[in-house]
Amino acid sequence: MLKALRFARCVRHHRAEQLVRRAHRIARNALRERFGPDALFGARAPLAAPPRSSTPPAPIFAARAHLVVPDGDGVAVELLQQRVRLRAPLDWALRDRTDRPLLLAFQLHAMEWVEALDDAAFAAAVSDWIAHAGPRP
Repeated sequence: MLKALRFARCVRHHRAEQLVRRAHRIARNALRERFGPDALFGARAPLAAPPRSSTPPAPIFAARAHLVVPDGDGVAVELLQQRVRLRAPLDWALRDRTDRPLLLAFQLHAMEWVEALDDAAFAAAVSDWIAHAGPRP
């Protein structure tokens, strides 16, 4: 009795098409559970993967080369008009900065600047991030 009252209270707040859709979904799922996923429409043909290209696709956007600037004997990332020197291990939490700006840390971890690095520097930066970037204290 109590279940029926709860159901009636719930039903009065819905439109008829919502109730019909819900009943259809319940029936469809019950059929799938009882007879398997192919019971309603039969087995579907497997989708063939497109042929693999021998060359990777060209990038849509140009690399953000302006974010990486030469800095003495190495390179630095210039984000939000502030420079972060790229040296291993990089201080990903920006502990050496007094203000420790969250937006700068976000931009640094977003890693849009790695597009401008050569392959060796790219691999070093990503490996350093994997090894040293942990939760921010």
